Amino acid sequence: MRRHFNFFAVLIFALALVLSSCQKDQSFDQPITTDGQINDIVDRSWERMASEDLFPENPSLGIDMLNEGIAADFLLDETHIDDAPPANMSNPSIWYSIRDHSLIQCLRGLELSNEQVEAIRLDLRLYEQCKSEAVQRARAIYRELRIEYHQKFQRLVDAFRNGTITEREFKARVAELRTEFRLELRRLHLQERIDQAFKRCLRQFMGELHGVLTDLQWSSFIECYRGL
Repeated sequence: MRRHFNFFAVLIFALALVLSSCQKDQSFDQPITTDGQINDIVDRSWERMASEDLFPENPSLGIDMLNEGIAADFLLDETHIDDAPPANMSNPSIWYSIRDHSLIQCLRGLELSNEQVEAIRLDLRLYEQCKSEAVQRARAIYRELRIEYHQKFQRLVDAFRNGTITEREFKARVAELRTEFRLELRRLHLQERIDQAFKRCLRQFMGELHGVLTDLQWSSFIECYRGL
């Protein structure tokens, strides 16, 4: 009797494993929801905050990051939907850099109608207003931290010039300093909840953008962004 009981117990357990496996396999086949796609873009944009390039270890530049360490997706404004920067812009290269390294690049090949362009322009205006304070706080954090690390960098430059350290030691210590700078900037951003502010605003913008694009345009946009 006990043998029959054990046999059925094992059989039931095996069936449960098979059913569980089937359910898991089915879940992997389910398409990613729009919310999931938006969250993926938001997370990718934030991760780029920690990977913005530092300029080379040139004594005249010191420790510096492109766009003050702010990812291009968080610097967008309504002008970036256009083909060229405003005529009165003092440094157009920054405008092009933001446009060409942000999600706007993936909107440019979608054959948007005039109505869609104007709707996106409005959404970008609201997006800029939403993130304005966070951008200012991020820039203030960056500039204050850069002063501290530029001083550290300059001490290394002086030590190299007076022969206290070799060129090899100089390059190694500069590499360490650059890593420390990135980590400290990241820590301060998280401490000030810059991540939450940027993510909230970008998530809202992406939700509005989804409502403006057709299903085909949205799919093309997602595919393009994943390749950036």
